[in-house]
Amino acid sequence: MVHPFYNIVASASEDASIRLWDFELGENERTLKSHAGIVTFLAFNSNGNILASSATDLMIKLWNLETFSVAKTL
Repeated sequence: MVHPFYNIVASASEDASIRLWDFELGENERTLKSHAGIVTFLAFNSNGNILASSATDLMIKLWNLETFSVAKTL
């Protein structure tokens, strides 16, 4: 999933993590971990400050991209 404003791509992983990449440099900027299952879906909100993720652990997580922490778990 490509960020709406910055040079960031978010990738989902089978190891239950989310990786944020600088797509111009091809470097891993940050790894987000909170899911207990395979991450299956990612989406940025229109402002680009929240990342939503879902996984096979049957959880949806809303990530605050200013603090890189989980703001809410559904």
